[in-house]
Amino acid sequence: MSTIRLQLAEYLKCRGFTPENLVEAVGETLNPETVYQLIEKAENLNHLDLSVLAAIIDGLSKLNGFPVGIAEVLIFFPDISEEALAKSPWRQLYLVDNEIPPYDWGDVDPMKLGQPVRYIPGVGAVILEDERV
Repeated sequence: MSTIRLQLAEYLKCRGFTPENLVEAVGETLNPETVYQLIEKAENLNHLDLSVLAAIIDGLSKLNGFPVGIAEVLIFFPDISEEALAKSPWRQLYLVDNEIPPYDWGDVDPMKLGQPVRYIPGVGAVILEDERV
């Protein structure tokens, strides 16, 4: 069976925030203990009230200074059991033993295409104007 997991601890850590920062940002909307439990027990959650999720996302948006989407704090794990794979049109993506042939770039050197990109935590992927940066 497919599952959805709250990745709140990872989200905070990647952006340099602490649970205490989130508790402060959420304010009186949620009990601080609720926030701490969501962070600590995210992997074992079976259900989550949507109003609680909305309060968390509002708090994260306050911390960041810009809107946070649901997909940034929830992650979907598809069912990849043998039975599910047998029925899936995407089964080739999950099969480890299935060798994927190399892509033929032709006469183009893929290492000389485009511009350099750097990932900046809290910002995302940024195209560098100067390769020396």
